[in-house]
Amino acid sequence: MIYFDATGQVGIGPLPPKVGAATTYRLDWILRNTLHELRNIKVSATLPLDVEWTGVMNNRYGELTYDPGNRLIVWTINRLPLTLTKVDTNFNLRLNPTSQHLGATMPVISKTTVVAQDVETNKEINKNFAALDSATENDTGVVVEANQIE
Repeated sequence: MIYFDATGQVGIGPLPPKVGAATTYRLDWILRNTLHELRNIKVSATLPLDVEWTGVMNNRYGELTYDPGNRLIVWTINRLPLTLTKVDTNFNLRLNPTSQHLGATMPVISKTTVVAQDVETNKEINKNFAALDSATENDTGVVVEANQIE
């Protein structure tokens, strides 16, 4: 999850996040594969109630969808050949901190789960990645009062 990248600012809103003010971050999902062809790839995670999906920013491979009823983000890829060793997608998420988040980081996305089928071994691959909060490499992510000066 990032607010700044090599080109500059990609996030919108206050940093650190402030009570009553929305902050938008970009989340990048990157898949790397150098061993065997993969099929039926599914990457998924859910959003907490105080986080909004604001849409796909970049997706060149597979299909990225959001189900607002279940708050579920799913990226599906039918086939990842060995000739394609890296694919990525990114999307924006908006945090809406309330007073209950004051003085702490805010949950942004649940653990991310990756499931795929290894074509050569015919085995299912399952990987889980930790949930993310509002902390980034440039900021602690601790929510501050709306009138607090950094």
